[in-house]
Parts: sequence; structure tokens; C-alpha cells
Amino acid sequence: MNVIVTANTNEVIMMKVRSKFFTLILTGYCLLYQYGCFPEEKTDISSDPKSVSNMDEMICERILNSILDIQLMIGTFKTNSSNLEQNIRDKQFAVFYRYFVDTINLYNEYCINDETNQYLLQSEYEYGLKTVSAEWGDIATVSCAFLEKHFTDYVSPCILDFLSIRAKEQRKQFQHDRSLKITWEELGKRCLDWENHNKRFPKTPLLSEIRELQKIYLSTFLVGLSQSRVLHSESYILDDYDREDLQKVLEAYQQIVQEHPTSDLAELLEQYLPLLKENDFRDTSEIQDFLKYRGIPSYSYADYVVDP
Repeated sequence: MNVIVTANTNEVIMMKVRSKFFTLILTGYCLLYQYGCFPEEKTDISSDPKSVSNMDEMICERILNSILDIQLMIGTFKTNSSNLEQNIRDKQFAVFYRYFVDTINLYNEYCINDETNQYLLQSEYEYGLKTVSAEWGDIATVSCAFLEKHFTDYVSPCILDFLSIRAKEQRKQFQHDRSLKITWEELGKRCLDWENHNKRFPKTPLLSEIRELQKIYLSTFLVGLSQSRVLHSESYILDDYDREDLQKVLEAYQQIVQEHPTSDLAELLEQYLPLLKENDFRDTSEIQDFLKYRGIPSYSYADYVVDP
């Protein structure tokens, strides 16, 4: 009975993966058609079933073609952008950006472990893929420096600010192996950057991406990661090393409150700090209620976020 359930579950998972893959391909071709940029010479491997041995190979080949089409899309976006209103341009960039991110995620799933496909990682400014180290190996992510370079003269200040902030963040990896790799002060600065961006551009077409970034950084700033904790279990005995780390957290909080007193983050920290001290950095129900009421994950939300 268990075997049947497992098999059915696997089938459902594969159906979902394939559905996402074909949706991605359809989106890509819609963008290519819309931009009028189908390449004159392009091998359609689906026309010859003998050229692929299984579904995984076909998917990988399609994904590689989609990444190679990115430069083509960018070029025609630039050519056609003068005919579009700014808000339409930004919305089309958002569609393109999500398509690129989804394509790279599928590249990580299907292609990256094959050495013959890793040439895409060797030139960030040619293919737009940036290599990031994860605990299970290197993975690819979208290079926002690459996008910033190509779209500087073609999108609004809203999009450029998004790309500029992300490109700067990508110079220094956020976390590795569930341990914070930037300072607590730098983490607080990232929280402020996105708060300010959101206030400046409340109608951004990338609102869902920005909200997720705020969620990742804010939850990490207030709760921590599994190997860089702010909150500890009630039974855990804090040693001198723990106290020293927590002092750095406190100093980062206090710096925000003193240097950015009118920010939403400072207002939140002014309420959170007394609660933390009162509970001695313990993960109590009072702390949980405080976070839950404000929609902040009360656990190590970003443990497996390699590149936000």
C-alpha cells in the first residue's frame, strides 16, 4: 500500500515539474514571438525524437536553448523599447526577469551537474548566470549586475534601483550552510534598503520579489539562522561565546534605532529589544506572538536561501 502511495506521489510530482517546464517554454516562445526575435538558425530537437534519449535530456536541451536566447531577447527589447510607454516597459521587464529566474532554477535542477553544460557558468557577463556556493555544491543564479549593465538606458529608475541593490548584495553571499556570512550591521542595512525602495516605488511590477526579500532579511535579522541564532530554546544554556554573538546583534539593532529613528525597522526594533532582553533571547510564546502578529516567520526562514 505504501509503495502505491509513493509511486502515485512521484507521478504527481513529475507531472507538476513537467507542467512548470512546459509553461516556462511557452512563456519563452511567447516572449520571443512578441519581440519578433526567433533566430534564423535554431535546431528544433523535438522534430527528431531519436536525438534525445529521455525526457531529462530533452528538458535540459530546451533549458540551455532558453538561456542562450536571453541575449537575443535583451537585444530586441532594446530595439523595441522606444515604442513602449515606460510602465509597459517595466511590466515586460518583470515578465522577462521572472522567466529568466525560472529558467535558471530549472538549469540547476536538470543541467548543472553535467560538466558539458557548465560552460554557461564561466562568463557571467555573457550568459547572465552567477555562480553561488551552496552546502550541496555550486548553483547558478541570475546576475543582476549583468541585467543592470544591459537595461540601464531602457527601464525606469524603479527597475534600475532594484537591479542596483541586488547587484550590490550579490557581491557578498548572504549565508552558507545555515550560517550568516555578512555582518549583522550589513543585514540591517539590507532590511533598510528594501524598506526605502518599497516606499519610493510602491507600484513596482516586482513587488512580490521585493516582499520576499524583505521577508528573508527581516526574519533573519530578528530570528537568525540555525547556525547564527538570535532566539534560543528555553532549555538552552547560553555560554560566553553565545553572549558575545548576541551582543553583536544588539549593537546592530541599536545602530538602526540611533541612525535611522524614523524608519519602520527602528520602530519595530524599539518594541522588540525590550522583549528580547526580558526573555533573555529565548524563543518564548511571547516572542512568537510578537512575530506572528507582524507577519514575520518565527523560525529560521532563510536556512536554505542561497541567493535571495
